[in-house]
Amino acid sequence: MKLALAVSHTAWKGKTAMLRGVIRQAAAAALAHAGKKDAALSVALVGNAEMQRLNHDFRGKKKPTNVLAFPSGEANYLGDIAIALDVVTGEAKAQGKRFPDHLSHLTVHAVLHLLGRDHRIAAEAEAMEQEEVLILQRLNISNPYL
Repeated sequence: MKLALAVSHTAWKGKTAMLRGVIRQAAAAALAHAGKKDAALSVALVGNAEMQRLNHDFRGKKKPTNVLAFPSGEANYLGDIAIALDVVTGEAKAQGKRFPDHLSHLTVHAVLHLLGRDHRIAAEAEAMEQEEVLILQRLNISNPYL
């Protein structure tokens, strides 16, 4: 797996190695689950203002979200992921989760989107959640939906 990581959120620049490790491990697990070992993707770790702009430009929503995935449509380059670290940190705290576990979950979720999974209808959402739980179990991370 090839991972390009960009950290544009200045508060997190000193933690790039930790963030890269968590994201690489989670993305690799999701790709292995899907049988894709030679794929490449990029991840941008952004602040709330940048995520709000992306969420507005691409989804018409006027607030930041935790993660966005932009599939490329190419065979080996899956696409781009944007993760809002402040949103992820706040969610982890509010939900009583460890930050690395929540970041892993959102990375797995986004990689599954790059692979074509979705959750617009209930059956898709249930199938995607089951895949996420299975992948996270392989990483020794408990079910995030409980």
